[in-house]
Amino acid sequence: MKKFIFISMIFFSFAFLGWIWEILWEMLKNGNLINSGVLHGPWLPIYGCGALFIYLILNRFKKNKIVIFFGCFIICSIIEYITSIYLEKKYGLQWWNYSNRPFNLNGRVCLLYSTAFGIAGYFGIYDIIPFIKKIYKKMNYKLLVVLNIILISLFTFDICYSFKYPHIVKRYKVSKYSIIKANH
Repeated sequence: MKKFIFISMIFFSFAFLGWIWEILWEMLKNGNLINSGVLHGPWLPIYGCGALFIYLILNRFKKNKIVIFFGCFIICSIIEYITSIYLEKKYGLQWWNYSNRPFNLNGRVCLLYSTAFGIAGYFGIYDIIPFIKKIYKKMNYKLLVVLNIILISLFTFDICYSFKYPHIVKRYKVSKYSIIKANH
């Protein structure tokens, strides 16, 4: 399997799984069916990027499970923090706010969710990525290339469209003095 195709498919697989996870989480928590991402399509790039960084940086440390967990914890926390800053600067809104959670850092990351991402990344390295790799290795390579081209094209279109018209549903307006829930 060509490295680029595999890397790309890890990104899209986890971006889609993250999107499913967020929809299910929102449904269980509030009973709402909400696409919580900035993009309009069925993907959350923050999950795809997290999986890619975890795979590319930590896969070589698979023999040390403690390094894998804490590496996932740190990588995901950094990605989540930076993404939160970018979204707030770009749109003046927060897509999440953990101010009400203990051990949070400026409401952008918190111990509970960083730990959850550490655990998820751990399973990603040891279980999910090998499973995905096995599935993609069984697929016809030409089909995989076509699928990859279609996904990259749709994703690129979604990014371009969403850059101008972001998908804004349940968000938090940011002011100097407080955070106000903004439902768009």
